[in-house]
Amino acid sequence: MKHMNLIQTQQEQKLSGIISSKKINPDDVGKEMRLLSDCIGFDAVLTLAKIYGGKRIYIHKYDSIARAARNRLIKTEFTGENVRQLAKRYKLTTTRIKIILGMPK
Repeated sequence: MKHMNLIQTQQEQKLSGIISSKKINPDDVGKEMRLLSDCIGFDAVLTLAKIYGGKRIYIHKYDSIARAARNRLIKTEFTGENVRQLAKRYKLTTTRIKIILGMPK
């Protein structure tokens, strides 16, 4: 398997020496990649293709990323006495705030 990856990498390097990324345009990639390009830009799509090409990657839902940020902020802002204020600010119950903080309910 390692040998196949090495051959593939060598082939990719050889091809990228012949075809620069400046000569690649959105018509050269599939529909899904063009849609992704509309979101993050074509150069970013090419970078993703170079790094993750042929591999499956998982992209978290925005909600789970936002939830992790919210929980981090709650932990940062906790003073030891402001559970109710945090619950109000983040529109959560005091029980949920305590769970996030790892406190007994």
